[in-house]
Parts: sequence; C-alpha cells; structure tokens
Amino acid sequence: MGMAASLSRVIPSQARVLCFASAAMATGSGDVPPVVPPAVPPVDAGATAWVLACTGFVLIMSLPGLAIFYGGFVRSKNVLSVLAQCFAITAITTVLWMFIGYSLTFTDGGVMNPFIGGLSRVFMAGVTGETMLTRPGISIPLAADAVYQGSYAFLAPAILVGSVVERMRTKAVLWFAGLFLLFVYVPIAHMLWCEGGWMMQWGILDWAGGLVVGTTAGVAGLVACIMVGPRVGYPEKTFRPHNTTLIVIGTGMLWTGWIGFEGGTGLRADGVASMAVITTHTAAAFGALGWTGIEWLLHHGRPSIIGFCAGAVAGLAAITPAAGYVGVMAAAAIGILGAVICYWMAVWVKSKLGWDETLDAFGVHATGGMVGTILVGVLGAPELGGPRSDTFDVKEQLGKQTVGVLFTVAYTVAVSYLLLKTIGYFAGGLRVDPEVERRGLDVAELNDGAYMFGMHNWDPEAAFVADAATRAAWVADRIAREQVAAGDAGPRFRTLGRTSSLRRALMSEGSMSPGLPAETGSLQVPHLDVGAAAPVVA
Repeated sequence: MGMAASLSRVIPSQARVLCFASAAMATGSGDVPPVVPPAVPPVDAGATAWVLACTGFVLIMSLPGLAIFYGGFVRSKNVLSVLAQCFAITAITTVLWMFIGYSLTFTDGGVMNPFIGGLSRVFMAGVTGETMLTRPGISIPLAADAVYQGSYAFLAPAILVGSVVERMRTKAVLWFAGLFLLFVYVPIAHMLWCEGGWMMQWGILDWAGGLVVGTTAGVAGLVACIMVGPRVGYPEKTFRPHNTTLIVIGTGMLWTGWIGFEGGTGLRADGVASMAVITTHTAAAFGALGWTGIEWLLHHGRPSIIGFCAGAVAGLAAITPAAGYVGVMAAAAIGILGAVICYWMAVWVKSKLGWDETLDAFGVHATGGMVGTILVGVLGAPELGGPRSDTFDVKEQLGKQTVGVLFTVAYTVAVSYLLLKTIGYFAGGLRVDPEVERRGLDVAELNDGAYMFGMHNWDPEAAFVADAATRAAWVADRIAREQVAAGDAGPRFRTLGRTSSLRRALMSEGSMSPGLPAETGSLQVPHLDVGAAAPVVA
C-alpha cells in the first residue's frame, strides 16, 4: 500500500496501470524484472511558492496597477477606454502566449535558434503538473515558469498603450498589441533569455526586461505615436490629468508589483533574489526623490506628486535590467540617473520635437530601460558591488550592452512600422475621427462612461461626465457667492435649464459636456456650500 501511494505521486495515471501490472507479473515469475518508475526531479517547494507569488505581483502591475495609473492621466471622457484596452490586452496576450508565445520564446528553434524558438510547446503540449523545469540549482514545475514568464509578456504590450491614448482606434490598439507580442517581444526575449539566443551567447545582460519589456514597448509606442499623430489641439491646448488620486494609487501598485517583477527573475528564493528586491526598492526611492528634486529646483520649491510618481517609475524602469547584477549603492545611482535622464527626455526633448507621446511610455519606460542596460556594463563590476567574477571587463561589457540597446531599438522600430502600416491598411486607419476624439472614446467606441451622475442608463446624448460636472459645481459656487454678496442666498439646488445663468456661464467658458447638446432638458446640479469653509474659485 505504501509503495502504491508513493508511485501514484510520481507516475502519470496512464502509466500506473502498466507499471502495477508489470510489477504483479514480476512477483509471480523470477524471469521478469520489476519495473522501475522514471526518476522525477524533486520539486523545490520554496522556489515554486516564490515564483508563483511573484507572478501575482507582476499581474498586479498590469491589472489593475498600470490600468489605473494610465487612467488617472487621461481626460475623464477617455478613462474607461484605457482601462478596457489594458484588460483586453492582458486577455489577448494570455491566449497568444499559451498558444504559441511561450514555445517560440523558450524552446530550441533548431537552425533558427539564435533568433527564434521552436514549436514543441505549442498549446503548452506535454505540460502537466509533473513536467519540471530543471537547470543548475533550479527545480520548479514548468507550468510555474510559463505563467511567470507570461506575466512579463502581458505587461509589455499594455505599456505601449500609453503613447497613443485618447486618439487611436481600440481595434487597432488590440491588433497592434497582439502582433507586437509575436513579432517583437517574443524574438527579443528569445535572443536574450533562451539558451542559444545570440544576445545571451554574446553575453548581453538584461536581468528582468529593460530591453525585452521596457525598451521594446516604449519604442513601439513612440513609432505608433508618430504614425498616429498628435491629439486634436496639441500642443496649443494643455491636457491635464483628470484624477491625480488614481495616478498615486496606480504608482503604489506598480512599485509593489515591481518587487515580484525583479525578485522572481532568478526562479529561486535565495540571496540573489534578495539583492534584486532591495536594489529595486532602493532605485525607486532614489528615482522618486531625484525627479522631485529637479522639480523643486526648476519650479521654485513647488514639486508635484505627479512628478514624484513619475520619478519612482523612472527609477524602477532603470533598475529593471540591472537589479540582479548590481549592489545597493549602484542601484541608488541608477535610480537618480534614470530619473534625471527620463525627466529630460519626457519633458524637454518631447516638447522640442513635438511628440504627443501622451503618457511617456518611451520617455520613461524605454529611456529608463536603455539607461539601466548601459549602466550595467559599468556598475555591474565586482569592484562596485556586482557579483564576484574573474572575467567581467567594464570596457568589453559596456560595448556589448550598447550593441544590445542599438539592435533592440532598430529591430523594434522596423517591425513596429511594418505592423502599423499593415494594421492601418486593413483596419481603415489607425486613429479615430476628430468628432469621435472630441466626444471621447468612452462614449464613441464603448457606448459607456467611467463617471455617470444620477443616471441608471448611459445616454451619450444627455450625459454629464466628470469634467463638465466638476466645472458646473465650480461655476455654481461662484454664482452662489455672487448672489450672497448681493444679499440673495439663492436655492440650495439650481436647475440647469436652457436659459439659466449656470448654463450660460458654462457655455461661455466651454465647459459643457461634449454629449450635452443645447436641446437637453433640465438637469439638477448641486453646487458647493457657500459657508466660510468653501473654497474660493476664481
């Protein structure tokens, strides 16, 4: 009974019957030797638990971290479209990854192995709970590795969305995300992370995706941004984030999730993972403070919470390729330098070149990833806190890292351009019509909205979205104050009729909702209290 129980844990069910039958025959006759079950490597339970936990952390980065982070930056009439795109991209790339992406990334591609993998794991063929990934010092289920590596693949296409929000067609975004995964992300990941890939063989270092994730996504986003064109009104009109609170919450999720992004890369729970975690957290902190310091100097002692969040993400992007290769002080330097260079790229260079790279996927993610990749060639030296090595040569490694950056950028630009040209041809164009952009993608493409005030059913012809409602409260408060000053306190609620002073004030300031035409009937809009504690709005 003990033998049967032991065998049942290590032998697939289809083989158990044959095994036990053979064992029974062997018992009755000395001529037939007993069947010995194939050896199954023992599972490293600690490493497996760590990798699965890190998978959850990385998924938090995408869902909902990145979605909320991006959603806070856009105008309220487009926030739902951004959230929908991020969630849809995760679903689409999951299907593609399990179908063919993992196989092309992490299996042997034969004569093409320096550039792409093979098809032996299509539809995760042969992967069961007993299929093990065994490398020196690593013994975890292959399924754990597949879903962990997949969490990287789900994140990269979602990052590039930030470059083209508020004007690119949703169907074009989703097509581009799926094709980007197969034709950009997968080949670069194979070349860098799979045994036999030419960049791995050449010795180019990328711990957790500075090139594979950040650079490819940001560069592809920049190509799309240039091909799609700027938003209507850019750069004359200022587009401000509609909800800073969402940005801060999203940043917290990204910061926390990045621990799993870096800590699980080695597929072990050991000292290297511990160093990756502490260097990641350190770089984020120094990046946030570095960006804040720049704003403090340039804006007369008035830094912003948005700048703090951007600096944290810049530090995280910069440490991504280096976390497992550098020490804590080197991580601090990478965080600060990443913040400074990303600020220069996202604020100054973008303005000078006229890019409407809306949420700085290139300016922060790609730039940070490239900075960190190059700095590994210097700060990864054992003398500066890197792993002990007798063969690390700063000059040689710096050259390799630079070549890796240049190749990744050139390849991503060329393939992304071809993909976008193809998608634009078959999808009838990449961007929405100006009228659709004016109304907002939430209403025009999703027939829905993130903010609905007192309406059970969304009606785009009579909808009061957040921007208009907030402005209405401000104007109502101002009118109420004027009435108080004139000796007339006025009603608590003011009817927004066709001829009311509030409607006229809103229309004169261009603050009416795009979906609220002049023929709309009366809507009840509460104004702010007019007591001494109420804010004064000019």
